[in-house]
Amino acid sequence: MRRSVQLMLLLTLLGAGLLATSCATTKRAPVSSVVLRSKMDKKIVALKVELRDHKLGQVAQGIAEGDLENDAEITAAMAENQSPYVQWEVFRSEGGDLDAYIAGLRRLSPARCGLVDKPQETAICARAVIELNRVPTSASEGEELRLQGAAQGSARVEQVLVMTPAGEIVPAALNRDERAFEATFTPAAGAGLYTVEIVARTGRGLEPAARWWLKVGSADLPEARAHAPDAEDAKPADLAKRAFQRLNQDRQGKGQKPITWSAALAKMAEERAAAFAKQGALSPPDQEKLAKMRVEGDRAVSRYSEALGDKYAIDAIQDEIMESPSKRQVHLDDAVTIGATAVARGREKPPRLYLVEVMGRSYDPTKPAELRDAIVDRVNLARSRKAIAPTQVNQALQRYAQSIADRNLKRNDFLEKDDMGRTVSDAILGDIDGLQFAGSEMFRVSGAEEVTPGATPTNKRFTQIGVGVARKAADMWWVVILVAAPE
Repeated sequence: MRRSVQLMLLLTLLGAGLLATSCATTKRAPVSSVVLRSKMDKKIVALKVELRDHKLGQVAQGIAEGDLENDAEITAAMAENQSPYVQWEVFRSEGGDLDAYIAGLRRLSPARCGLVDKPQETAICARAVIELNRVPTSASEGEELRLQGAAQGSARVEQVLVMTPAGEIVPAALNRDERAFEATFTPAAGAGLYTVEIVARTGRGLEPAARWWLKVGSADLPEARAHAPDAEDAKPADLAKRAFQRLNQDRQGKGQKPITWSAALAKMAEERAAAFAKQGALSPPDQEKLAKMRVEGDRAVSRYSEALGDKYAIDAIQDEIMESPSKRQVHLDDAVTIGATAVARGREKPPRLYLVEVMGRSYDPTKPAELRDAIVDRVNLARSRKAIAPTQVNQALQRYAQSIADRNLKRNDFLEKDDMGRTVSDAILGDIDGLQFAGSEMFRVSGAEEVTPGATPTNKRFTQIGVGVARKAADMWWVVILVAAPE
């Protein structure tokens, strides 16, 4: 009864503009896919169903052929034939021709936001966590564009990323009011095919919620790419090795350094991939556990990140990672030094492949310079959880932070005011030119993992950072974090 009510509610929402809705459960079963189109009630309808039950396929066919003419009939059919394996979504727009309307747009699967293989036949994806009301799909060079929508349930839109034809990723200006959001951006990199992606915070952390192509000026869709499924008898370890080679090829192809394989991270990747295959989704890893982790050479790890996806071919998964702005940022992060990949097979027939790429920056926790970098990473991780842009190191601020850390060590106490009676913030603004606001946090800890950035370093007003560290004993450090906003 609960599911029937939910389906009725979701289907009645379809009348307003363009809406994508999904209903999913975690139980797995054999999957095949079909895309059906038709006109119903003078509205264009595109329906994609992942067929986890043949009876559901009959419902989809009834919708596509117009035999089910209204929401009540659709709801009744769904309730009569409902299956624990159901996963479905419907797209509808007022008037117009479907092929013309969706030309140049990209469709993502409702559960995984993965790409289909025929771009010219795909539509925009908006998962159940988001409703899109105004979606720019074409523009002139230099035209300011506006995107509008609303988050659903407990989800919250955190970022709108725009990837240029050259692969540069630029965040759009985002304004939010309760669940509603509006983003503005200007495609300023010339004509071509841009990618727009909305990233939302859900129960699984930050993940893509919608993605589509934006055609600026003269631009053609790429040719459809279809990867043959990898052999069912291929060993997951061999597939993981191939994925790691592709990862480094992609990095080097974009001018980034290759990363080094880490056996410690490989173990974690294997655990994550197994959970991904079993659950069909992943929650964020335990960051505190990661902060205490040690890898090769008794080094610690900062800047941990992961990219993941699932399809029937490894190359298809990594193509999708490269074409997703948020995942591409992880895949090509120039600050990471080590990583690993792992692959697990699902229980579907044929089985899907579940890939997890994990990366991080290893550092020596006994070396001040590397410890400083790790603390900056920790601050920026805390900011990313709030969808706030990372800070950038200001060398003058860094030197000032170091001088305070050295003073704290010498006096064995936290500095509250300097010799002139100035607070730390006032002293920073008085001694360093070009700053408008400043703040500080200080710690006495045994390592970077004990540094818990508070409200000051994670305030979006502050964009610059400096960190000072002074060693009190073998396992004790004075840490000073200074942040500032330029004039």
